[in-house]
Amino acid sequence: MGIIKQGILGGFSGTVGTVVGAQWRGITYMRGKSTSKRQGSSFKQDEQRMRFVLMVKFMRKMSAFVNLGYHNLAKHMTPLNAGLSYNLKNSVRGDFPNYEVAYNMVLLSRGDLPNAENPQAAAGTGSTVEFTWVNNAGSGKALDTDMCLVTAYCPEKDLAVCSRFSTEFTRQDQHLILEVPQFAGLEVETYISFFSENGKEIADSIYTGSVSLT
Repeated sequence: MGIIKQGILGGFSGTVGTVVGAQWRGITYMRGKSTSKRQGSSFKQDEQRMRFVLMVKFMRKMSAFVNLGYHNLAKHMTPLNAGLSYNLKNSVRGDFPNYEVAYNMVLLSRGDLPNAENPQAAAGTGSTVEFTWVNNAGSGKALDTDMCLVTAYCPEKDLAVCSRFSTEFTRQDQHLILEVPQFAGLEVETYISFFSENGKEIADSIYTGSVSLT
């Protein structure tokens, strides 16, 4: 900073090139323009940002499932953010900048309630996904009355359809049909999980594979 006792051509204020002129307590002075501390983002930051944007977009589409599936783990955060935190670390594959969701690694719900045995998903009649499983009530905390929740996500349309969270669909039924007419002729990624009747016990979701619809 340089202090100008008699001014330069009467003194000045503001910025001229790389010089800033101003006054402080009647003293006219000038200083060099400060350089910005903000630097271009690093490769690591760009990498993390791209992974984050990818998973946020996916988690939002699955929010109906995730908000139920992570409410027990949401400590000082929303269930959706809890799900995002887990899947950001575990469910992204590829190298910068070509990241993609690793659908088979995604967990839409997490808990210690047993999931069903041998859950499967297949194309049903018309534009439906047919989920089947073996009733394993009596295994650990598993009960006949545990509610089944399934979802189908269509990457091409970037949309997901989730079944109703209802006591109509239980572990003992061993069968659930999800209608997805908007995905006719396309491929969907499918998941299944179980919740206790009071909603407090939750199973880890299981990826039931990619299904090609007719």
